[in-house]
Amino acid sequence: MHKRLITILFVLFFIGCWGSSTYIWKNNPDIQWIENEYYKAKIKSIFGKAGTSYSGKQLTKCHAFSLYIYNKTDKIIELDWNKTLYLKNGKARGMFMYEGMRFVDRYDRRNPDIIYPKSDFYKHIMPSMLARRNYNYIPTAMDGLVLTSGGEWYFASMKKGTHGVFLIMVVDGKEMSENLYVIFSPYKKN
Repeated sequence: MHKRLITILFVLFFIGCWGSSTYIWKNNPDIQWIENEYYKAKIKSIFGKAGTSYSGKQLTKCHAFSLYIYNKTDKIIELDWNKTLYLKNGKARGMFMYEGMRFVDRYDRRNPDIIYPKSDFYKHIMPSMLARRNYNYIPTAMDGLVLTSGGEWYFASMKKGTHGVFLIMVVDGKEMSENLYVIFSPYKKN
């Protein structure tokens, strides 16, 4: 009886593993860009490694964007992080974080980034609303947790739907806005 139970469990386990599928996020378009007489801006989704179970499926996670801006003018362009927002399904859902920011400061006001004439700007940005604290972490005397590769906190992944950036830049004293977005949907990996 004991051997039969072990055999049945082994067979069920093997069938379950064999029948499971791996799903990967597909984004459309792969790179979203906009260009005008002042600048060229684009976002690209940054995908992490697979391994997180979502409704019984293995998915590759996306938790950040790569933002690229090229200043085409002979004047300085300012990127206003206080007005640049994360878009989820067409609605503003908060600000962005980037490397060097402290977890506790994720909703505080920020200084603009300067994009010099005829130069590139590049930054990985993560939606602040996806920041999650790892409660297994024991806080130290320093309450400020800095965005690092360590395990103090992490970013949840973006789910199925439309995600993007409402970009605000100041060009020659005028505020300009752009919407850059991608659509995520899972597809079965071959």
